[in-house]
Amino acid sequence: MRFLMYPALLCSLLSTLFFNVNAASASVNTQHIELRSSQIAPSQSITLLLQQANQLFEQGQTQLAQNLYVKAAQLDSGEAYYQLAYRYVVSNEQAINYYEKAVQLGYSPALDDAIEVLFTRARYLQNASPERALELVKLQKKQQPHLAVNSRQSLQQCVNAGTFNLADLTEADQQSYLIHHGDIYQTWQLAERVSHNPIYANKTNQLVLQIICRGSEVPAELETAVEERYQFWLQNYSSQTFNICHYITSGMGMSFCANRDAQKQAKQQQLQLSKIKQQLLHKPQHQQLLMALDDSYNEFATFAQLRAIGEQLYAGTSRSGMIIEDINQQKQHYIDWIYNQVALLSHPVVVDFSAEDKALNQVYRQLRKNLRAHPVTDFNISFHFDDLKQTQRAWLNYRDSTAHLLSLLTPNTSKQQWQAYLTQQRLQQLKELQQQLQNYNSQTT
Repeated sequence: MRFLMYPALLCSLLSTLFFNVNAASASVNTQHIELRSSQIAPSQSITLLLQQANQLFEQGQTQLAQNLYVKAAQLDSGEAYYQLAYRYVVSNEQAINYYEKAVQLGYSPALDDAIEVLFTRARYLQNASPERALELVKLQKKQQPHLAVNSRQSLQQCVNAGTFNLADLTEADQQSYLIHHGDIYQTWQLAERVSHNPIYANKTNQLVLQIICRGSEVPAELETAVEERYQFWLQNYSSQTFNICHYITSGMGMSFCANRDAQKQAKQQQLQLSKIKQQLLHKPQHQQLLMALDDSYNEFATFAQLRAIGEQLYAGTSRSGMIIEDINQQKQHYIDWIYNQVALLSHPVVVDFSAEDKALNQVYRQLRKNLRAHPVTDFNISFHFDDLKQTQRAWLNYRDSTAHLLSLLTPNTSKQQWQAYLTQQRLQQLKELQQQLQNYNSQTT
């Protein structure tokens, strides 16, 4: 009974027991902890265990902390269950069980995380369960009637849409989903596929909604998609195709859509290049022209990539998507331009090469000085003079190879004239970069 009279002494003794990790005395320590726990109120024991566990975790002794969280969880601590799921690497099902138990024990901070793993960030069909998530919401609302719950409306709409079974789909659609396991937006890609399959007839809208509800990557995207698709199903609209990219709001999503669009357009661009080559076959020196076209396009592709990554100064969470889109746009512009040159055999406006080259070098030197003094280093972007130098070298290769191609196409226009024309274009690009850097430096100083 003396321990009950001296709580400070009890804390000291418990602390000594918890920090003792000698293997030979581990079982003895466990017996003492259990004995002390039986002699004090469970709530007090839980508080002490959590205090010790949090302190150990902050000190980097995560394994010892985990042992104490487990002990507290065995005493029905909702916070302990929450920390085991939140702070440690566990399976998805185990995390769900921990969060679920934490909510059942009245630990409200666990509800948002439970909704995420079961619904708003479930990602895969096997992880998602809007039904379980809604039951936890109802339970928490009973305990705390005035608690605000994120995604409550979307959650209810998904439960209303009914349960989903992968076996309800065609074998081809099932295999498509399984083959792409682990892909970003894997489940929503299945929703797209189902929405285009006429075999599901008047069940299409409901199936698509059910799949969308069980494969979200980003909560905001889920809420928008569910709201719209729920109305399609509720109003019994004719089957509407689903396009992931109509609902994208995240940088990750923008990168996904930009990359997917780029893959589609790359095929179209290759077809366009093939048509250009077919036209070149009918021209004198066609072998030289075909080789020159390949060299020009390859050099341009290298230059376009370096320019998009560096000189465009794309930043933020959507940086990757903007870079992919920029590269694709540059390539399309190049192909359209070359196609017109082949078809129309147009000539450049005559400009003085030496004057353009001199002006280009002057702006380049100014950029070199600027970037050496003030390199761009931000959240997820880094642009130094060495990056500009690498891009400029790639441009020189592009300029010379393309000027060679165009001079073969237009014998009355020299290679140097085409070099002057391309130099004029590059001068404009570097002036735009100069202005961007001035804007950037003014914002960061």
